[in-house]
Amino acid sequence: MKITNEIVLGRMQHLENNQYASTTIENYFTDLKLFLEFMKHEYQVISVDSENIGLNQIENRKTTLNRTLTPKTSIYYMVKPTISQATIQTKLTAIKSFMKYLNYFYNEGIDYRKIETKRIKSDYIEYLTEEEFHTFQDFIGDYEKYRINALRMQLLCNIGYTSGLRLSEMLNLTVNEVKA
Repeated sequence: MKITNEIVLGRMQHLENNQYASTTIENYFTDLKLFLEFMKHEYQVISVDSENIGLNQIENRKTTLNRTLTPKTSIYYMVKPTISQATIQTKLTAIKSFMKYLNYFYNEGIDYRKIETKRIKSDYIEYLTEEEFHTFQDFIGDYEKYRINALRMQLLCNIGYTSGLRLSEMLNLTVNEVKA
């Protein structure tokens, strides 16, 4: 079966219907498009068929990703020569997820369970102690010129500290989400 834009968009719609975060959907879409472009370029085909995607092609993609240099826009540029294993696993998860979709809805493609993806655990998790957090809150109160700005910053920090939200998630919060 030829993998068309309609099928890819159907997958993204399926993710949206299952209430995946919009950033997750965007990242899956980007990673899947990059994989399809890789397949076209690597195997010199005009379009990608689900029958042409096998474990060998996915292993070739892993190899290519392992050799991919860290982009200049990354905070790890000049620190790590190649992209991280976590990034590679994220990109492979997008492929695996798409294969699962093809298996389920179209009964096509390789069995997604054969695609190996390891869970990468962080070696080091850094967090603030409660005392450090209160010191930080006091600093914000002293640093901000206007009281309303200090309260807003302290509130955002408090929400992030107590909920474990990522910075990007905190920045995208709306009033209705905080009220709920």
